[in-house]
Amino acid sequence: MMRMNSEEIDHGVMKTFVIALLLFGVSQLALAGDFEEGLAAAGREDYATALQKWEKAAEAGHANAQNNLGVMYDKGLGMPKNPAEALSWYHKAAEQGHVLAQYHLGIAYRDGSGDAQDYAEAFKWFRKAAKQGNAGAQNAIGALFQQGQGISQNTKKAAKWFRKAAEQDDMEAQLNLALLYSIGEGVAQDFSVAEKWFRKAAEQGDMEAQYFLGAMYAEGRGGPQNLEEAFKWYRKAADQGHREAQQFISTFDSLMNKQ
Repeated sequence: MMRMNSEEIDHGVMKTFVIALLLFGVSQLALAGDFEEGLAAAGREDYATALQKWEKAAEAGHANAQNNLGVMYDKGLGMPKNPAEALSWYHKAAEQGHVLAQYHLGIAYRDGSGDAQDYAEAFKWFRKAAKQGNAGAQNAIGALFQQGQGISQNTKKAAKWFRKAAEQDDMEAQLNLALLYSIGEGVAQDFSVAEKWFRKAAEQGDMEAQYFLGAMYAEGRGGPQNLEEAFKWYRKAADQGHREAQQFISTFDSLMNKQ
């Protein structure tokens, strides 16, 4: 069963209840209560209750609840998937400046969720989220610049946005930045810098980064050849199902068995 990813939803902060009461009165406190009850229900996978509580809060303008409803409709949690409804709720929250909703909206427009593919619109919402520091959005902007989707292709700007996300430990951005350094696209080719970012992504478990790191050691790029390190990283990638790494391991094992 698909579960709600804690990184996709907004948890709110319990201690803001007293501030909400002072500033907005009892009705707003009740609204926050509905949101928290929905959060508790989602935590125990009682999505029917979460839907009921969050719909009540979302209809009253609660941005966190609006985003979370979008996630439920997007992922089909406790209901059939409804991309159009997800898009609607993401919009409501995003227009209030909700950073996760802006990021989710960018994904929806990029991927064509609900027949709404529009790279320019995706770029717009990713940029809003990226300016608020969202690493996923920063990486996504880098990819749009790299591919020239919704914006003129610009690999230098792609590298800039990948770096912003990579420095926040975004694994995909670290891989993307490493690849640019390894081929000298948008940045000066630098194998030592490529190795640095491949390693960071590899240590987070990215199998592509593990494979490329193994290849760098096997071929002696950016430093002396190190077959022991190459085998280590190829093995890690192979264990995750990376086909090229599996082929290398298989070939290596065959050669060893013949000796």
